[in-house]
Order: sequence, then structure tokens, then C-alpha cells
Amino acid sequence: MTVSRILFSIILLSWMLSSCESKTNPAPETVAMEDGNMVFVGHEGNFKWGNAGLGLINLNHSQTDMDIYKTLNKKSLGDVFQSATWWNQQWWVVVNNSGKIEVLDKELKMVKTVTGFTSPRYLLPVSGTKAYVTDLYGKEIRVVSPGQTTAGNKIAMPGWTEEMALVDGKVYVVCKTNAKVIRVDPVLDEVVDSILLPGNATSVAKAGAKKVWIGFEAGNATKPGVCLYDADSSRIVKIWYSTSDEQIPDRFQASATGDSLFFICGVPCFLKAWNSDFVRLPLGSGNWYGLGYDARRQQLFVSDAKDYLQNSRIVQMDLSGNILKEWKGGIITSRFYFW
Repeated sequence: MTVSRILFSIILLSWMLSSCESKTNPAPETVAMEDGNMVFVGHEGNFKWGNAGLGLINLNHSQTDMDIYKTLNKKSLGDVFQSATWWNQQWWVVVNNSGKIEVLDKELKMVKTVTGFTSPRYLLPVSGTKAYVTDLYGKEIRVVSPGQTTAGNKIAMPGWTEEMALVDGKVYVVCKTNAKVIRVDPVLDEVVDSILLPGNATSVAKAGAKKVWIGFEAGNATKPGVCLYDADSSRIVKIWYSTSDEQIPDRFQASATGDSLFFICGVPCFLKAWNSDFVRLPLGSGNWYGLGYDARRQQLFVSDAKDYLQNSRIVQMDLSGNILKEWKGGIITSRFYFW
């Protein structure tokens, strides 16, 4: 047999093998969403690397696809996953450094892209026809509607804005560079007033019908901490302080009733509205970065981002700190959403 015939045979065999693989292992075109069993996972990826991702865990079958967006849509998500929100029967996925929101259907297939932002962070629905989007650099909140493909009206802000919470008819907006939470009237799209904090705000969550959990960094000779703001009396009614300037409460997740708060403060923690201190869950060493609270199961999902270059470790745990299961995540797993 000549060299050319040998090479031809090798090429033909390789083609046949690859053809068999493509027939026996086709990439799925859709995903079956089992109500009550799905965990939607956001991976930030590295800044300017374009390796953000969306993963999916099926708890019923212990199945995962940690890049389900790419599997279904045949392209990468973009540069830095920031947050996701279920609104108007669609997922609105904010991709920060790409300056866009990817809108997905229930089965995670792309419907459209919304652009026109500077550096979007979080989306909060304030009605069935309107949502707010905060921004890292824009010094503004942008208004979007379900039918838009470009960002709408602007609400001027004093600086970098982050998470939001809608409580008692007002939107509470984290303003990172001013040690304030800004209150906005979502009917008029206007700033009402602001709440001064001991240090720069980190995170907010709804604490019931008329209360707000607010996290803050160290400042004005105080440690970082968590405060409980009462909308009726327009005052902070209680403050809890961290034990270290480096352990800053962040990634707030409230219980269904709002009276319990889960967050990262060096390790996963939680507190009750009137408890005297944080409960620190004994999870052991790790670069604990992302957090999600599964209200249906009353469990936490926590990510260990390791060195920010390796795939993250995801830990599923009960509220006593017992590890129930571990999963391999993506690069810098940061957020969890439960279906």
C-alpha cells in the first residue's frame, strides 16, 4: 500500500468516527425545564476574556450543563455575567462588560438582545411594563420595557449603582461610592431621598412589607455590617456589625417572608430580624463568593471561586451547614436562581 493510500485510509477512518460521534451524541436543541427541580447558575468569567456562562442543574436527575447557554444558542454569552431576572415570562440576563442584556425564553433560547447601556449591573421589574437597570459607570438608572431592544429613559444618580429592592412602593438603590441607598419613586421615575449609612452600601434585600436589609462596608470608624431600615418610620431600627474590616456582608438573599437574611461575610451567614448576631455556617476553607437561597427546599447554594481562574466548586448545603452535595461550576460562579 502506498503512503498516499495509507493517508487516505486514515482520513476516511477519522471522518467515519467523527460522523458516528455526531450521530450518537448530538448537541441538544432544547432543555426540559422541570418545575421545582432546576437551578440556573451564573458564571461571571474573567474581565475581558469573554468567558461568562450560564449553567443549569437538574436536581431531580443530578444532571448538569455548566455552559447551557452556549450549548443551546451555539455562541458564547459574552464578557462578565452580572445578574439574571425572570420578568414577563423571560429571563433577562445582564452581561456587564458587553454592555447588553440577553433576553431568553423559559427554555433558555435567546429571544433578543437589549443594548444602549454603559456598564449594566442589575435589573429590577417595577411593574409589568417597566424595569430599572443600574450601571457601574453611567451615573444613572436606565428604564426598559419588555418590547424594547435599546435602553430607554434615564434617572440621574450620584454615582455607581448596584442592587435594588422594591419595598412599600419605593425602589431602594445601592449607591456604592456615596455611602447611601437612594430611594426612587417608580411611578414618577424620580429620586425621592436617600438613606445615609456608616459606610458604602454593598447589597439590599426586601425584609418584609415595609422593611429593607442593607449591607455596608467599613467607614466612619465602624466595622462593616448589616442594618434593618423601616420604611414607616424612615429610620434604621437595628445594626449588626462584622468582626473584621475584611469580612463585608454581601450577596444578600432574603427568605420568602423577608424576616431571615442569608449572605456572604467571609463565610456563608444568616440572621433573623431581631437576633443579636450573625450565625456563621461552618463550611470550612474556601474563597466563598456566590450565594443562592432555595426557598422551596430551605437550602443554600454557595460557590468557592478558588483562584478565579479554575472552575468554581458549588456546595449545596442545609441551614445547619451540612454539605448535601457538591458540583463543578464554571469560572467565578456567582449567582443561583431557582425554577
